[in-house]
Amino acid sequence: MRAALRSAAMQLKNTLARQVIQFIILIQPIVFATLSYFILRHRPGVDMASYIVIGSGLISLWSAALFSSAGDLDRERRMGNFEYLLVTPTPFETIILGKIVGNTLLGFGSMAMSYLYATLVLRADFAVRAPMLFVLGFVGTLVSFLGISLVLASAFTLSRSARLIVNGMEYPIYLVSGVMFPLTLLPQWAQVIGHLVPLTWARATLQAAAAGLPASFWPAFWGLLGTGALYYLVGRVMFDGVLRRLRVRGDAGVY
Repeated sequence: MRAALRSAAMQLKNTLARQVIQFIILIQPIVFATLSYFILRHRPGVDMASYIVIGSGLISLWSAALFSSAGDLDRERRMGNFEYLLVTPTPFETIILGKIVGNTLLGFGSMAMSYLYATLVLRADFAVRAPMLFVLGFVGTLVSFLGISLVLASAFTLSRSARLIVNGMEYPIYLVSGVMFPLTLLPQWAQVIGHLVPLTWARATLQAAAAGLPASFWPAFWGLLGTGALYYLVGRVMFDGVLRRLRVRGDAGVY
């Protein structure tokens, strides 16, 4: 636990110094909040404020997890540190877990930026009517993103084209998860795909808590935890397989 916390603290320091992460936390929430405002401002029956604050915040959270999971491992390989991380006394998965926690916590800063911009500039009337449920949904979102980040980290450990994969995964997830507009506007097949993404359940969970609807909150919350647990189990299997492959072949540093 101490090693994971130190890894997370170091990750926060290093990542905050990167301009792309500064953009994701400070600028990207403003861009997507503005887009959501113009998309939804004349649409009746849609809680525009929740999509502006929660939707744009979750978009930046996903971007932070995606770019960091790919960029961190790719950067370690470029600097020649990757082999050392695999053979240190501290388990490699502990180091990666700390990195994932640090990246996820950074993503939550973007939600704070979304809230400030939406309420102070766009004058969106956003209120949390069930604060305890909202905090619980927040924690569930963190846990769920740990699971999918582990899958991403495992996949990017083997891939030599991690940055290309990231660029291809970012925007399609925004569309099928319904974070910018209601999921019901999408075709049925896209909605099925969307329900396999934790971002979809995180959005539904936080929106239900903000609206004070426990009957809608709990199904979304259990869906959030369920998808997170599924991704975690898949990630563990992938991670163990990746470590065995790298140690047998000895090509971790080959770029």
